[in-house]
Amino acid sequence: MSNKKNKKMNSLFKAILSVFILILISNNICFAGAVPKFNPKDPNQKPGLYRLDNMHNRRYNHKMTILNDGKVFISGTDEKYSDGKAYKTAEIFDLETGKFKEVNTLFIHNSLGHKSVLMSNGNVLLSCGYEKKVTQDKTKGHYEVYDPVTDKFYEGPESNLICSKSVFLENSDDGNIIAYGEAKIDGKIKTVFEKYNVKSNTVSDIEKYNTSDYDPYFRKTKNADKMFQIVEENIGHPRYCIAFFDGNSLFAATTQVDYGINISDITDGRLSYQPSWFSPLYITNENKISIAKINEYSRSWKSTGIKLKDKNMILITGGLYPSLLLYNPDIDPKDMPLKERIFWAAGNPSRSAYILVY
Repeated sequence: MSNKKNKKMNSLFKAILSVFILILISNNICFAGAVPKFNPKDPNQKPGLYRLDNMHNRRYNHKMTILNDGKVFISGTDEKYSDGKAYKTAEIFDLETGKFKEVNTLFIHNSLGHKSVLMSNGNVLLSCGYEKKVTQDKTKGHYEVYDPVTDKFYEGPESNLICSKSVFLENSDDGNIIAYGEAKIDGKIKTVFEKYNVKSNTVSDIEKYNTSDYDPYFRKTKNADKMFQIVEENIGHPRYCIAFFDGNSLFAATTQVDYGINISDITDGRLSYQPSWFSPLYITNENKISIAKINEYSRSWKSTGIKLKDKNMILITGGLYPSLLLYNPDIDPKDMPLKERIFWAAGNPSRSAYILVY
């Protein structure tokens, strides 16, 4: 009889606990160390990091593009992490709802050459799409166009560029798109570019150019070398940039753990240059030659970020996570063993998304 009574009491306790948790979640109440949930209806969000509902698919090395209406177009993933639907879908983030919407692409986008850019007509151009998953014997891919008005994709021409290499898309002064990359000419790999015509949906023949005269991958300014030195001295190496915005850069100090403790100070030399899952974030300003630490830290390795239109907000999505974070993305780093805060081996691509208000 007492066993039945105990079972009833346990069931009642679980029910009460479930209701309590639901109340906490619905009111965005967080325990210490957790990331508060973003409220899209709050016009005065305080500076800090906020979590969003997850994306539909796990993404790493993906691309994000701001649409004219302020929504964010997200596409692609890394070839090594192409299991599932991430490489054959795109997602649209709407700040007004704080939600992601999934849309199916015509082609697979999982190569190093996948990029996206907003064109002069408001559509998005995607590079290096394939009918099947990328293989070593197929290096060229198709362009693909997304129309935000109709919410549909349509096929573009085949590119002349090698999509297993890096590709860079840029709007030209004539309203078309210049695609920089590499191509095989007379049996040798050459640095080239081609032009995508926005109106006719066609691509030009490739042309060679001198990277010493113009290198689209690394924009050089008079302050770049000095800025690089300041970043190097303050946040160490290696590190990675999450987002560029308004002359600023959002950096993660990958050789520091949690709130700025250098990995080299808490472990032996073997791990001194290992990245951390929980890296302090810094904002650098190239014009002012300044660097400022913010009281937040990254929660993944090489996540992707982009500044939202007309907002002091950065959308941060995806990246690689340790297994522990996949099941508990709001865990306080201090509750994790030190060895799990340092990046030892390959992680898992994540669906998590955050808003950084600055």
